[in-house]
Amino acid sequence: MEFNNFNNYEEFMKWFDGSKIVKGGKPLMVYHFNTKNKIDPYLSNRTYFTDDPTFGKRYIGPSFKQHKAYLKIINPFICFDKNLLKIYKRDEDKYGKLLKSSGGTYNIKERISDFNGSDTYERNYIFNIIKRMGHDGAILPYDWDGGMGTIKSFVVFDKNQIWELKENN
Repeated sequence: MEFNNFNNYEEFMKWFDGSKIVKGGKPLMVYHFNTKNKIDPYLSNRTYFTDDPTFGKRYIGPSFKQHKAYLKIINPFICFDKNLLKIYKRDEDKYGKLLKSSGGTYNIKERISDFNGSDTYERNYIFNIIKRMGHDGAILPYDWDGGMGTIKSFVVFDKNQIWELKENN
């Protein structure tokens, strides 16, 4: 394997310094799945990874490729329900309840459930807030796994937080 954009291990460790994406004190390898030959960060600058190498085969399908990477997230927001509750409660106190297009209002439990169920609006809402709070990524300990249970997900907000491993040919 070669290190993408780095000449040596010392350079990688300097880049990785301070990251919280570790296991046993060592950099944790994570995986991203798409149909391309490389990790292609989304236009929203939110790219998802998991520490489960079997996720793509179980959920996404054979046309998707597995990409191995390390992530530099120094100040992650941990998306436990109690942490999400604090954000939603603060905003509800400040701005009032979010109106439903069908009438009525959302309650906070519904919004947390939508976030945990991978609702794009709720994810964008929370990620924008936590970025403004100074977080450079998120850890979703119990992310929705397409109806097959849960996985641990990691979200980076900038492509420079991704260090992709490339296989030698």
